Amino acid sequence: MLRYLALFLLSLVSGYGIAQTSTFEVKDLVNTQYTLGGDDDHVLAVTFQRDAAGAPVVVSWQTNDPKDVLRSHSYTTAGSQASHRVQIDLTTKPAAADAGVLWLSTKAFEEITKGKTMLELNKDEKGTGFVNAGKEPYSVYRNGKELTFNTIHLKSVGTEKGKEQELWVVDNAQNPIIVKANGVYSYDMTDVMVDTPTESK
Repeated sequence: MLRYLALFLLSLVSGYGIAQTSTFEVKDLVNTQYTLGGDDDHVLAVTFQRDAAGAPVVVSWQTNDPKDVLRSHSYTTAGSQASHRVQIDLTTKPAAADAGVLWLSTKAFEEITKGKTMLELNKDEKGTGFVNAGKEPYSVYRNGKELTFNTIHLKSVGTEKGKEQELWVVDNAQNPIIVKANGVYSYDMTDVMVDTPTESK
């Protein structure tokens, strides 16, 4: 009887450990890597950085194409970013003028938590409608260790057949980062590098 009780308790502890998730934060400087189009040899390096006050965000990115150059854009989450939708560029080479590369506006994030939003993708003249398809866990390697956090799964609606798009966004109003896309444009965040005092010892 004790053996069965011990096994039961162990299964509960194991299940709890697997089910637990952490959060994904950009407090200072975070370097990330995405694979593009399911090709491990084609990657996009994206850096997210906040200033000391935590409001402005600088997003810089570069693919591993030898001809590509480092590009970046700075914007403020507390200003227009909070009340406007921004362009989201899902192409493999985002444009330098695009402030919304992989980062939703506060307005769009608030809308998806209520069920749906409209996103302007890749400088399209017409917005694309998305509905909230629920929350899903997502895993990356943070400094070499697996990190799992919750994302909100978005699905496009009203799009032509063959032009459907899905997005997975970090379920965190302060860090609404798109970590995965599937459809016409596809990529996956795989790695996160954070330099913290405790980890650099």
